[in-house]
Amino acid sequence: MPLAGFSCSSIFGWQGIYYLFGFLTLIVCAVFYYIYTDTPRKHKYVSPRELYKIESCKSIVEDRMKPKIPYYKMITDISVIGTLIIAIGDFVCFNIFMLFAPVYLNKVLGLDVKQTGVSSAIPYIGSLIVKVFIGPLSDKLTSISMLNNVRIFMCISQTGVVEAVKDWSGRGSVTDWSDSGSGTDGMEW
Repeated sequence: MPLAGFSCSSIFGWQGIYYLFGFLTLIVCAVFYYIYTDTPRKHKYVSPRELYKIESCKSIVEDRMKPKIPYYKMITDISVIGTLIIAIGDFVCFNIFMLFAPVYLNKVLGLDVKQTGVSSAIPYIGSLIVKVFIGPLSDKLTSISMLNNVRIFMCISQTGVVEAVKDWSGRGSVTDWSDSGSGTDGMEW
């Protein structure tokens, strides 16, 4: 998001961000194609010692010996259906927030494009930082059930997003960068 904000206000315009990420995608695909192999045995960077560690406790299964995958049972299982519904809801909410937070910051709060890019990235950067620090703590906490552990730490990791939304709605210190205090529609905040 910050890159998009800077690109839009540079000589490259909004098109520059598409070229940049297209170029980066080509580089990542080339590196992946060069490094990836189907098995560790065929990988040129896996030493014999590493190969032994990887394959020591595994049995090699021929294609004709593999069992049939029960796709119908999988897609009709209530836990799979519930997980799918939650994942779709999460995806929709995440994308709505990701797509319309910059519009809200620009059109309603009156931030310029550069500030909008940086401000709309703050919740995600904050969430990432919190997840990096609480992940090891979550792994070591064994006094509560795994389900409650996940619930607690997922709530904690989303505090960055919640605080940013509260800040945007109250014109707090993080996004209070415009001099005028009014949005693009002339409304006073």
